[in-house]
Amino acid sequence: LVPECVEYKTWETKMVELGPREKVALPLLDKIIPNHAIWTLYKSKIERENQISRASFYKVLQTLTSAESSSLVAAESPLHTQVYQPMRIVVRIINDHMATSSNRENLLKECDVIVRFLRDHYESHAVKNDECATHNILYGLELEEYVEELGVTCTACKFPFYFMDKIIAHLFENHEIAAVLRSIREKLKRYMGQRMRTLRSQQIKSTRKKPTPEPAEDELKTKDLSSHAVRHALKVCTEDEKEYRFFHGQITEELPLDFDAATNYQIEDESELFCSGWAKRPTRGARYLAGSISHYLDDIRDIFEQGMVDKIIRTKAADVYDKLRVKHPDRYDYPSQVAIRSELMRLYNSGQGAKSTDLSGNIKSPKKDDSRIARRFIERLEIILQERPKIVAKSAVKLFFQHYADTGEEANLPSAKQVQEQFSLLKQQISKKQTHDVLEFPSMNV
Repeated sequence: LVPECVEYKTWETKMVELGPREKVALPLLDKIIPNHAIWTLYKSKIERENQISRASFYKVLQTLTSAESSSLVAAESPLHTQVYQPMRIVVRIINDHMATSSNRENLLKECDVIVRFLRDHYESHAVKNDECATHNILYGLELEEYVEELGVTCTACKFPFYFMDKIIAHLFENHEIAAVLRSIREKLKRYMGQRMRTLRSQQIKSTRKKPTPEPAEDELKTKDLSSHAVRHALKVCTEDEKEYRFFHGQITEELPLDFDAATNYQIEDESELFCSGWAKRPTRGARYLAGSISHYLDDIRDIFEQGMVDKIIRTKAADVYDKLRVKHPDRYDYPSQVAIRSELMRLYNSGQGAKSTDLSGNIKSPKKDDSRIARRFIERLEIILQERPKIVAKSAVKLFFQHYADTGEEANLPSAKQVQEQFSLLKQQISKKQTHDVLEFPSMNV
């Protein structure tokens, strides 16, 4: 995992659980070359007798380069989706559209300040319970009535909105980018609200907290391959910190948090953004303010259909997301993986007629319906029934195969069991139709 294979930001980290009592913060790594290329590099550097299997290698790679893992990564989804991912987009926009290098450097430093404040320091602000709208949990969740609306008086809490409004003002002529930046501005506010809800939940739990039992001795002995790999990697990094310090996310020295630029800034739509109850849970479907998927529907359909042609039924939303980024490198409004997964499921259901996913959200191939046979075989059974309405199933099956033996069409015939089941189904349909006709037009004879 060297810079030639992965990219990372100093402020992007995730908590990885190595055991019941062991957690470690690792940088959030994004692959910039495919898995098989990293595997090839690994094989070229490690002697064959010391190599792990390819399946094990991919498992470790997935753990270290994934934002969310079902087994190891702690629940940091709001931080990742509402702060890290949006601020990555902001960094891309700054690098692509800010002309002077000095201006870019200052803005990138301010990005670092925003992420570190929201990640490490906002919780200490939210519990102050003073007259600032972002410091009062009861006001943010509308748990008490307030005669007057509170404003945002904290310079640190105003700084993310000051920063976003400054970039929007600079790029307001580009309507597409301005819309993306406004959506990111709203996501930062949503993250602050989410932290307030979490703090409130922790306050309630602390009043009725029960002692947690000590874990059994066996639980402390983890044999998970990924955990072992992470421990080994940290050991290597510790022994040669100079070469591997990127692994700790310590590329640059952390700058002091400076919010002075937002001292005289006033949030324009403050009354709307931070009215009483501003931190309440958003309505369903509006939590992460995902980018519009309409622009990418055709691309997602093409990727899905190509996967069906290649018999890759286990299409993953993450793979589709990566392909969209490669195909549209100049866009900033990629849909979320949740939205992509929903669209994949819609396409799958409309084309396959069966909804089936595994625990990680991968689409699985439906079981083959062995009871269905081709329409031309059904028509042959209908003819047999018309000619001999009282024929039994065994005789009908015999006549069915005799017909195709006489015509020389013995290839791709259904099994005797399939023919018998279809024959029984046809007889049931005819019986129901006859019953319906009798009830609809009763006999006039008394």
